[in-house]
Amino acid sequence: MDFTVPRFPILVAALAAFSPPYAAAVGIPSPAHTEEFGTLRDFLTESPPPESHSIYHITPPVALFRQPVSPATECTVPEEPDVSGTAFLPPTSPAPEIEIRSQPPIPDSDKHRFKDLKLRTAPDLRDIAAEPWKTYRTHETALLWTPSDDLGWTSLLGSHYLPAARNSGKPSFSFSLHWLNGPTSVPLPPRLYDLSLNYQRRGELTEYLSYDVAASIGLYTDFEDSAREGLRFPSHAVAALHTSQELDIILGADFPDRDDYPILPVFGISLHNTTIRGLRLDLVFPRPRIEYAWDADTRSYISGQLGGGTWDIEMPDSSEDVVTVREYRLAVGTESIDEDGNLAAFEIGWIFNRSLEFRALPGSHDIGETLMLQWVTRRR
Repeated sequence: MDFTVPRFPILVAALAAFSPPYAAAVGIPSPAHTEEFGTLRDFLTESPPPESHSIYHITPPVALFRQPVSPATECTVPEEPDVSGTAFLPPTSPAPEIEIRSQPPIPDSDKHRFKDLKLRTAPDLRDIAAEPWKTYRTHETALLWTPSDDLGWTSLLGSHYLPAARNSGKPSFSFSLHWLNGPTSVPLPPRLYDLSLNYQRRGELTEYLSYDVAASIGLYTDFEDSAREGLRFPSHAVAALHTSQELDIILGADFPDRDDYPILPVFGISLHNTTIRGLRLDLVFPRPRIEYAWDADTRSYISGQLGGGTWDIEMPDSSEDVVTVREYRLAVGTESIDEDGNLAAFEIGWIFNRSLEFRALPGSHDIGETLMLQWVTRRR
């Protein structure tokens, strides 16, 4: 008996199992799972799905930064061109509120870390030392004490001049009061007064030439009798030639309107902005001064000036006379500046070549030399 199985029917059955369309053509039923997943022919003959459209193809780029936009969002284009550069968009939802939290205060234990971080408002004294010479007299107040039995002074002094940083202003008034101690050889009133009204102006005529002028009217008397002889008109007119950044030449005239010195020449040079920062030499007669700024806030100086003055007084016999006190001062001081730019200095010095002169009495009366202590405040 021959049990050989025909090979052709077996091959047909295998193809029918893997190709349902062919099986259907020849009448062979296909398995049930092919209806769920499709056939190989469906995969090969199926057309690709429609291409998805990116929102960037239908939405202006500026709208993407204004609000979230879905592919279905439509933008309305205005009839007229938008000259502002932005597209017309539907109303947007309000922006979320952002909570602002205040910083906690700095503990007292940590404040020392920030004390050096504050902004400086006062000028640097080393920079002031490098400025050109433009001021002859500046505003200052002082408390002066000369401890001497041979004409000692205690004076509260005020000046009518402008602060150093100002060029002009309204007329200013000043008042000074002097308490006298002695001398025993010549009678003098116990108190003397200075009242004055002044106008001052500074400026620049050219880049190389500046000026400082002032005129005042003052009353210098003891107010015991007529003060007519105590009326004086101190003034000055000084110019500076700025030859370079380091050198100024000063020329002018000072009118103290005193019996001993009715007029004084003003002349000298000013050296500043040198290789030694903070050093300044104002070698100007009759008010020379040499100073050196140690840092931004402190400087030391040595200065000279003419002291004394002329006053209308009443003598013990009720007669009127005019007395002139002449003295020269040499002082050494240390000065500091605060945050508002105000200067305060303490000076110690020596007063020499002192004398008294009267109009009614002939000759002059010498008085002894003495020490001076002075507290001075100045305004920038």
